[in-house]
Amino acid sequence: MKNYNKIKQNSGITMVSLVITVIVIIILSGVTAGILTNKNGVLDNTKDIQKNIECTRARDDVNYLLNQYQLSELEKSAESLQNYLQNKGYSYTNLGDIIYLYKDNFEIETDIIEYKVVDVRYSNEINIITVDNVSELKAKTELKVGDNVLTKGYYTKGDNGYGYYLIEEDNGQTIDDGKFIKLTNGLVAELQIKNKQINVKQYGVYGDGVTNDTTRLQYVIQELDKDYCDTIYFPSGSFMVNGGINLSQGTYKGSKNSEILITGIDDGRECFFKNDTSIENQYIHLDSLNVCLDAQTDNSNKHFSMFRLHRTNNSVVENCNFYTSKDNSVGTTPLDLYTDNHNFLFENCTAKIYSKLDQSLNTCIGVRERYSSRSTSNIIIRNFKAEKNGKDEVLWLDAWQGTVENVEVYNCEFSDNGVGVSSVWLGANNSTSHANNIRVHDCTFIKELYSNIIISIARTERDAAGITENIYFYDNVVQVNSNLANGLAAGSSIFQINTKDKVNAESKNIFIERNTVISENATIGSVMRDRSSNYIAKVKDNVIKINKFTGDSSYYDGVFSRIGEVDGNTFSKTNGEPMQCNFLFRNCKYIHDVNTNITGNFVKDYEQGIDEKIENCNVTCNDSAVYIITNSNSLYTVNIENSNFYNSNKNLLGVWYKDLNSSKTEGEAMHFKLKNVTATSTTTSGTVDVINE
Repeated sequence: MKNYNKIKQNSGITMVSLVITVIVIIILSGVTAGILTNKNGVLDNTKDIQKNIECTRARDDVNYLLNQYQLSELEKSAESLQNYLQNKGYSYTNLGDIIYLYKDNFEIETDIIEYKVVDVRYSNEINIITVDNVSELKAKTELKVGDNVLTKGYYTKGDNGYGYYLIEEDNGQTIDDGKFIKLTNGLVAELQIKNKQINVKQYGVYGDGVTNDTTRLQYVIQELDKDYCDTIYFPSGSFMVNGGINLSQGTYKGSKNSEILITGIDDGRECFFKNDTSIENQYIHLDSLNVCLDAQTDNSNKHFSMFRLHRTNNSVVENCNFYTSKDNSVGTTPLDLYTDNHNFLFENCTAKIYSKLDQSLNTCIGVRERYSSRSTSNIIIRNFKAEKNGKDEVLWLDAWQGTVENVEVYNCEFSDNGVGVSSVWLGANNSTSHANNIRVHDCTFIKELYSNIIISIARTERDAAGITENIYFYDNVVQVNSNLANGLAAGSSIFQINTKDKVNAESKNIFIERNTVISENATIGSVMRDRSSNYIAKVKDNVIKINKFTGDSSYYDGVFSRIGEVDGNTFSKTNGEPMQCNFLFRNCKYIHDVNTNITGNFVKDYEQGIDEKIENCNVTCNDSAVYIITNSNSLYTVNIENSNFYNSNKNLLGVWYKDLNSSKTEGEAMHFKLKNVTATSTTTSGTVDVINE
């Protein structure tokens, strides 16, 4: 500590010596005394430099002590910190989250929640009159114009509503008991707003978790429209809101001990906080807010957005925590990017969304475009940890009516404990919509109650699908933890692409690569399935570890269905043993570079209808390597090249023509073209045309 202070003292002495030397040189050069002594002259500026040096030293001293306190083994509390600083020679005034420290003619405004110095002033330069609260300020009749007053709280001393006020004449100011307060003696006290930041408790917001703060909070937020305010600050406290609040442009910042508590239910409302829907390019910045929903209803269809944002540009949501109370029974979405949002950053946030009603509609974040004439673009979601129950998606990226493009989600963890249709939705859910260039990578997706689909891509629940293209889902972990006997309904899958009979022919380029898919206890129907015949997905180098399938003898019980291109990928149980499934591939167009050991068919097609190619594969299976279920009107060619099959003396190729209820037909048969193919058994079943090249 001695060395630390000595370095700072020496730096101050060095600076003063340098300034004096410059003055002497100026005097010797014939500069007049007036230039030296006038206001803003050399000597005056020298004093300012010295003050700045001393203020910086005072700031550094306290920051150093705050750092040492955090590293110490002392029990951390406001009282222990105050005692610690007092033992270091500081006296203080306690204002709540803030204390004013006094030492060596300095007043050092210090945040004891965030452990940082806010401001440093010379305490002997201004005569400060101190009162406990605003009521005492109003009643102090001896105050006169020009007086400076410090209130230690708004309603009571230490309630975090402290403020500095300058006493002025009544010149028609708007009296709002916030910025301007009318005194009993007829004068006006003006709140001195520093750094354009307003503490909501300085405007009479209670933050006691009991009083409804909706109206007063709405008034404070409107101050963001004034040139003296760009930040609204929530100190320690619980700020109860039971009505809708309109957000002005600006920053909303909370302390770590603050909470916005949403309690009300209004059947006509869809969201609690929203910004203006008519102004383009708005700036909204949510920083370090803690937001809790605590609402009760018996209606499982009741759903609200905590924050719904419209028409923003370069906005940020960071370091926020969204959660629900243990008694909450309402579905919610913490953040809903509703329409026309661009260049948006969402980072370092958490969401823990639960409802007592399992059927509630819960989504942890939504990115969509509500209007067909608008777009939403350039959205980044990163370092987000989210969990929920109920229906709907934990991650919802849906073009809906318009265009959503250039969205990136990474370094996130999503846990879905609900019974909904899907956990993740990526695509265009209406005929007018377009989803383009969506990237989800380096994330973990955990499904606890597994009843349907986990990852939905290019899927719609409406009359027609929009265009979904350039979707990149890579380097993720998808983990199914359910131990339910029937973890997945037959016909569904962990990944589902497109919707049967609702397909947009212009959709293309779905890339699912280098993911790890794990299920130890859940009973799986299939892993990845395209319900259309677009073949738009490329699936490459994924690691599939599945222990149990449904055992369904139909075409559902398998791994990949209707995939355009399968490149690589590995398949096994979680312990490394061969995967047990009915088939590995069904109706996949191009399969190459697969090396695997399974129990079941390697390929089991069902009325494919288009030519198929298999190459560079090494497969061990205990059933027919390639088995086709078709009819005499749905015949095509299977090309197999440079592949090896260890098929336990089972058939290499097999066909069942179901329309003839027999494996034989007198008409044209299925075509197989083989080139550089080896197998432990080369027998065939059914009538097939085999061409060896």
